[in-house]
Amino acid sequence: MIFTPTPGESMGKLNQVLAKEQRIKKDHKDANDNIYKALQKSALFDGQIKTYNTSLESSEGAAEIVPNVHQKVQMDVQRLLGLVAQVTGDFWDITLTKDVANTVAFADVIIDDEVLVERVPATFLLWMDKQLIDVHTEVSKIPTLDPAERWEWDEAQGNWRSDAVRSLRTKKINKPIVLYEATDKHPAQVQMVTEDVTTGTWDTMKLSGALPVPQKEDLVRRVSKLRQAILDARERANMTEAANQKIGDKLFGYLFANVTSQDLP
Repeated sequence: MIFTPTPGESMGKLNQVLAKEQRIKKDHKDANDNIYKALQKSALFDGQIKTYNTSLESSEGAAEIVPNVHQKVQMDVQRLLGLVAQVTGDFWDITLTKDVANTVAFADVIIDDEVLVERVPATFLLWMDKQLIDVHTEVSKIPTLDPAERWEWDEAQGNWRSDAVRSLRTKKINKPIVLYEATDKHPAQVQMVTEDVTTGTWDTMKLSGALPVPQKEDLVRRVSKLRQAILDARERANMTEAANQKIGDKLFGYLFANVTSQDLP
């Protein structure tokens, strides 16, 4: 569902205004960068006309001919301010047009033909899309239960538990081994060896706060689905008609009113 603004001179759909804004924004930046650089070079605004007048009398010989000097003014403050008023005024106009249109650009968030949220502003939809990128990153990192184990939910502990697995506990002991029995001539030869002896058993039950794989996959799918619904809603909201707004001429008419009595070029 799309809500359109009050009737007025239209600049087209809001998405067209947004595209146009990017071009005007770039033109504004480029022009103002050049203007700022020019204003730092005061010599560009200076010029002169030098006319040579000879002081020699004609009786003293031929007069020396010296060419006149004409240094043109390369930059003119009035014209630069006119350019500022033009490019900045256009930028302000398009920005106000966008902001006013955003106050009446709404759309419903719809998933599976069901309206999940009604009349969401276009600016919030843009913000929400960026938030969901972070949410998607987080849920994609969720650990999952080891599929090699059989898990059951333990209400008492509030987490998952696996079946208990029994294993042996062993202990190393030193045990003498007789290599050669004693004789009437030689004593017995004995060597100490290490032997593993079972001392008991372990019953191990694994616990986990992770999610089953299907639940994680469903969660990731839901985040992706909601993000797509947000993107679709943005597209619908951006189809709102944008009424043209003009403030640049009035504001710069006030700002530059005392520069010259003439109209800025």
